[in-house]
Amino acid sequence: MKILIAVPHSQPVVSSDFMDNLLAICSEMRRKGHTFTCRRFKNFPPPQQRNVAVDYAMKVKADHILWLDSDMIHPINVYERLAKWGEPVVQGLYFTKDTPPRIAAFYKQGPLFHNIREYPPDRLMPIDSGGTGVMLTHTEIFLYLDFPYFEYYRTPLTGKALVGEDTYFMDQCLERGIPMFMDTGCKSTGLPKKEHASEEDYFEFLEAQNRYLASRH
Repeated sequence: MKILIAVPHSQPVVSSDFMDNLLAICSEMRRKGHTFTCRRFKNFPPPQQRNVAVDYAMKVKADHILWLDSDMIHPINVYERLAKWGEPVVQGLYFTKDTPPRIAAFYKQGPLFHNIREYPPDRLMPIDSGGTGVMLTHTEIFLYLDFPYFEYYRTPLTGKALVGEDTYFMDQCLERGIPMFMDTGCKSTGLPKKEHASEEDYFEFLEAQNRYLASRH
């Protein structure tokens, strides 16, 4: 089994905290006997970075692509956690730094996607869309998708607002019946002042919301 660790990155400098985390992940994978290549993809807009990563994975005949965003800290056993399920697309659990924080995974109801609000602990749960901030994909699935695999785009529902490149990829998977999942036990957390919140941030918001609702009765 050959793995590509793909790190898309748009900033000129990568956090030292992330680099320490990435080295720990690589050390753990090496200790487990995995064959892998770690590449940072830069100098392109995010969609092109991910498309170049897929092309590279196909070129080197990688079986899996482990996608890791560089503005988060990931479990050092992230590959083992996501690979153990044997599914073609499995993301980890992480949160956006919106107000309030949201789980970066969605279910579809009619034409609309809604953020998943509750999840069972340490389980594999199906999703209809999500994020590639921490995700394992089987490289062969890209043979069934149209190029570009990742792209910014607009929909009738979003109007002029651009939808993220990972959503475009996951929309293609959904349309082609490729199963997608989230491992709720594989938790990544955002670095300070970055785009992602922590699980603690999310539950603090839920508690504050529940207190507010209780005070109204």
